[in-house]
Amino acid sequence: SVLLIMIYVVCNKFFTQSVLLISICVVCNKFITQSVLLILIYVVCNKFFTQSVLLISICVVCNKFITQSVLLILIYVVCNKFFTQSVLLISICVVCNKLLLWVVCNKFFTQSV
Repeated sequence: SVLLIMIYVVCNKFFTQSVLLISICVVCNKFITQSVLLILIYVVCNKFFTQSVLLISICVVCNKFITQSVLLILIYVVCNKFFTQSVLLISICVVCNKLLLWVVCNKFFTQSV
């Protein structure tokens, strides 16, 4: 399986809000030729930067061979006080028919298992 992740992080000058946009394209085996996962994540950190609120809008588009899919996403975001570093741990479980795909990305998003 191939996992392509594009991440763009924007923090405003007051560091009160941060916008995290993640575009994920998952390509599975020949039985799942087209599965597109579009994830828009908006992250708001409080003034003490100790808590984060995740608002997630998920749109799953599957081809005609995949009429039903289950997407389970667990996301934990930790930002330091200067927003110079962000740790994003994503655990994704995609169930398409009989295929079970687990994707785990590290905090640098340079490797995927």
